[in-house]
Amino acid sequence: MVSTWYSKPDTYTNRNSYTYAYNYSVANRNAYSHANRNPTPTSNLILNPSLEEGETSPHDWLSSAWGTNTTIFTYPAPGLDGAKGAKVEMTAYTDGDAKWYFQDVNVTPGSFYEFTHMYQSNVITPITPDLHYPMGHINTRIWSQQLCHVLAVTVKRTFQAPTNSVSVTLLHVLASIGSLTVDNYQLKEIADPTKFPRNGFTKL
Repeated sequence: MVSTWYSKPDTYTNRNSYTYAYNYSVANRNAYSHANRNPTPTSNLILNPSLEEGETSPHDWLSSAWGTNTTIFTYPAPGLDGAKGAKVEMTAYTDGDAKWYFQDVNVTPGSFYEFTHMYQSNVITPITPDLHYPMGHINTRIWSQQLCHVLAVTVKRTFQAPTNSVSVTLLHVLASIGSLTVDNYQLKEIADPTKFPRNGFTKL
């Protein structure tokens, strides 16, 4: 099953009127050197996209949690595509969020990209791009709030890298009591979709 976004992005606010807003520490995000492991052009830009590589943590991935909550990160979790996936659970929640995310990949300002991945969750979970500019990371608006799916589902999004953007990662976050498993990521550069209209295009 493939789910494609149709509506314009909205600011995410949860049931407790907690507005989702979070900026990563540039120092923490740049502590890992990605420069020597860039995939070849036109390939999947994400390293270890199906999370198969790794023992106690997936290579080229990070996990992060903030706020007042009780979070459990599990790797490897049963894969949605292949043997391994990554899971995050919350057993108590006041505010904040938790997520697995791939290391930033370089983007070219003005170029177009298509992002897909699989997930499974028992609660609504938002997705947002996290862009890296020369002055630091800036979170843009929430792309969508994904419905809970007890069976794995694939979602797709097409976007244009903004002016002056350097790199991006995509955040699928858990922000309530529940669980979220992710797997099978792909981010690739594509031709200008505005010349060939399709559902789900967003200019960030």
